[in-house]
Amino acid sequence: MSAVNHTPTAKPVNAVTALSQATTLAVPGNVMLLQSRTSLLGVHNWYRQMQNGYPVVGGLYARHVETTGATTGNVTVWDGRVPVGALASTKATVAAVTAVRSAAAYTNGTPLSFVRPSLWVLPGVRSHLVWKVTTQFSKDGYGASHVSYVDATTGKVVKSEVESMSDSAETTDGVDPARYVDGKARVFDPNPVVKLQDEDLRDHNDANSAVPKAGYSTRPLGHLDAGRNTLVGRWARIVNEKRATSTNFTYSYFRADNAFEQVMGYYSLDAMESYFQDLGFTDVNAEAQKISTNSIPDDNSYYSPSQDLIVTGTGGVDDAEDPEVVWHEDGHATQDDQVPGFGRSKEAGAIGEGFGDYMAVTMGQEFSKNTRLTPTTCVMDWDATSYTSGPKHCLRTTDQDKMYPDDLTGEVHADGEIWSQAIYDMNVALGRNKATTVIIEAQFSFNPRINMPDAARLTVETANKLYGAQAESITRQAFKDRGIL
Repeated sequence: MSAVNHTPTAKPVNAVTALSQATTLAVPGNVMLLQSRTSLLGVHNWYRQMQNGYPVVGGLYARHVETTGATTGNVTVWDGRVPVGALASTKATVAAVTAVRSAAAYTNGTPLSFVRPSLWVLPGVRSHLVWKVTTQFSKDGYGASHVSYVDATTGKVVKSEVESMSDSAETTDGVDPARYVDGKARVFDPNPVVKLQDEDLRDHNDANSAVPKAGYSTRPLGHLDAGRNTLVGRWARIVNEKRATSTNFTYSYFRADNAFEQVMGYYSLDAMESYFQDLGFTDVNAEAQKISTNSIPDDNSYYSPSQDLIVTGTGGVDDAEDPEVVWHEDGHATQDDQVPGFGRSKEAGAIGEGFGDYMAVTMGQEFSKNTRLTPTTCVMDWDATSYTSGPKHCLRTTDQDKMYPDDLTGEVHADGEIWSQAIYDMNVALGRNKATTVIIEAQFSFNPRINMPDAARLTVETANKLYGAQAESITRQAFKDRGIL
């Protein structure tokens, strides 16, 4: 992706100075700093609620300090701490290895060796000291991660759930940030359906012959670690056991080779984070985002917060072949980086799905805006050929004309189309870069359980702070048109 050369009208000031001006709303004594993020307009500190020295499941506290504009030094807080009843025991008598076995048996899953079990307090009228254990490939029948809470004194599973947006666990892979090179790769950009304008393309069991050579593009493969000769870089990291390698940083595969999906995963993640950086965001998921491609046999992909990992499947079209799948999942990773635990209510979950769809659409926007057959608003044109009847192949779209709250169903992907259309309409009216800047900046002030009207109001306020009254009016109208405001 080319550089945007875009600079918002507002400029951040020294964050330390702004923090020193904030003398009210002191941080509570029962929290510990979890992370700090800097945005175009402020500093955002997130804290973990603690009890008896252990983190509390679901307990968060946020403090936002504005560092630019007329309200520099203004502090807002979100208090998401939860009631914690008396603990029967403050010491674990069940070993971690025993808790892992209990969780694996309960979920019919595989323990993850690189996500260590940890002691937490599970709140309630009677609180429990528990081991938090993550397992994969669970009993729900398709690829996902489960988080189980195992009583640390009895060894019994107290609670287990399919993992939602929760706490990231960042890791490193020895990448030296001072040494990056651009390689070259054969990729789909954004996908063969769009490039060839051919809605009749099909997977044909991963055959090379299913996609003509004209469906591929040769693109720079950015920010590779010069000392690794593999798909590890500044903004993306393939974690497959058999990772593709190249001594000259050239990766030229066709789709039947599993290395092709690795290249696609790397390319897609690098492109999205590079776009954020071009917009001026230096602290939005600014790490080597991990992705494991072709790792589950299902027609499904997901983001696992506890692993900070994107996992893609092989059912139908191998999911990583369609960058819009990766961009959607990276949308979840982005929000989880901005707001720990994002998506803990139905509407917050829908906002997350809508944002993921928006990123899928806007990342391919420059390639599809003038196309004859494939609308820009179509999400995952290539992947969807395996499970939609046509004539257009879209998993979802960002122009469904759904209304809030009448069209809410409680299913986050369907409800996300309300949010995605509102922010895509902002994109059309404000322009891609301005709209995306407003959307990303506003998300720093969201909370894990936010509803659509509150999120919309924050987005409108952000538009005004970044670009003034006209942008505020345009943004408000986009949400009014969906019934959100």
